[in-house]
Amino acid sequence: MTPETLRKLTLLSGLALMLAGCLEGLAAGNMSNTKMAKSAHHQAAHNSELLLAVAFAFPYCDLPPTLLDVAFWALQFGTWGNPCAYLVMAATNCPNPMFLKDSELPPPGDGAGNFYTSLSMFLLMVPTSMGMFVSLILLMVGVARYKSKEKSI
Repeated sequence: MTPETLRKLTLLSGLALMLAGCLEGLAAGNMSNTKMAKSAHHQAAHNSELLLAVAFAFPYCDLPPTLLDVAFWALQFGTWGNPCAYLVMAATNCPNPMFLKDSELPPPGDGAGNFYTSLSMFLLMVPTSMGMFVSLILLMVGVARYKSKEKSI
């Protein structure tokens, strides 16, 4: 895909994630864990802001087409995986070891063998952390390598 196409798709993805975050906020009162539902809403909003901002980096990113595609997809998985993980925790009220010191959430020990605990941990550890790390590093390198095609006078 061209950098302009990636920019457009990233903008659309950011807008879609913002809409999903708004709808998530409306449904928060019906979730098993309303505190985590509020967190899911905030994660969607902030990750959509990241998508909207980073979209403008693609035209200034000097990377081979394959690495541009990797950066795009890693960014998508990272930004969508984060609010999805929080949504799983909100809807199922599953415990999560990451929130060990939070007295308002179910104790982490109750999550042993819980499918939803495993799913939320996977979403936070693999697509979210790996995706965001890989995409942002690639985009920073690509923007740093960019040379303007305009000739200086």
